[in-house]
Amino acid sequence: MSIRLSLISRIVCVVIVFFASYWFLFHKKETSLNEINKVEAYKAKKAFMDAKNALKILSVNINTGIENAQHIKEYDKTKNKVFKQK
Repeated sequence: MSIRLSLISRIVCVVIVFFASYWFLFHKKETSLNEINKVEAYKAKKAFMDAKNALKILSVNINTGIENAQHIKEYDKTKNKVFKQK
């Protein structure tokens, strides 16, 4: 009887250790993957915001260039009137 009890207790201990090890290893990997995903999401969001800011600056510069081109066009019209060129 004591041999059976000893054998059963050893089997139960092995099973508990196995499941505890399994849970610890895979739970930790899942947590690590979640942390990696959070870091990647942060990097992607930062890259998006940087690109958005760069495009905004580019848009402002292009709009300024278009306004300046319109001033040059008016200058050319006035110059042609003064010098009577076609």
